Amino acid sequence: MIATATRRGPVVELVGPAGAGKSTLVRTIRSRNPEVRTDLSIWSLPGPRLVTNGLLFLPKLAALWRDYPGSLWTALHLAVRLKTLQQLLDRGKTRNCRALVVDIGPIFTLAWFRVYARHRTWNRWLDQWYPRAVVEGAAAVDAIVWLDAPDQVLAARIRMREQAHTVKDKSDHEIFTLLGNYRKTFAQVIAEVSARSGTPVLTFSTDEKDPEQIADEIMASLSSQGDQ
Repeated sequence: MIATATRRGPVVELVGPAGAGKSTLVRTIRSRNPEVRTDLSIWSLPGPRLVTNGLLFLPKLAALWRDYPGSLWTALHLAVRLKTLQQLLDRGKTRNCRALVVDIGPIFTLAWFRVYARHRTWNRWLDQWYPRAVVEGAAAVDAIVWLDAPDQVLAARIRMREQAHTVKDKSDHEIFTLLGNYRKTFAQVIAEVSARSGTPVLTFSTDEKDPEQIADEIMASLSSQGDQ
């Protein structure tokens, strides 16, 4: 059962390894439930608010650029986007809908920092910033939906879909290794977030249930929460 202590519609983030079916599930939920929003993600944010938050980061950016020229741009860019997304989720932007389902949200972004920034550009500023981002992420997300499938299924989906992927043309071993790293990193972030807020996690195997079944189960959980 998905619960939220506020009156706004709950924020549900879909997470899982590549090929798990997140985008398909978002489309299915949107088509079956017009009252559910699916239009907000780390990549679809209002420009003016991004600019405002970017300006707040400028002093830090200038100092970091002196010590780490060029290497922190992507990390800072995503930090600004994450801050903006969390502000929108925290300021009642879901009050006029039954729920907000996010594909690429706080959990995904925190996982990115664990995988990429930690190995490439991690420094004292990020070491101080990351725990605060976890706290804000825990406050922004009311439930996490974990989607997964066996490695062979995911590898086949990655190779068959049109969009590019870094391992699309790689061997099974390379794809399976990446998928394992995805799962490990997401598990760490989900544990960090849940430890802060008790955020519930709904788990689905997308090779066992079709998107319509999963969408209906998520909405049934929302309905159970609303009846309380």
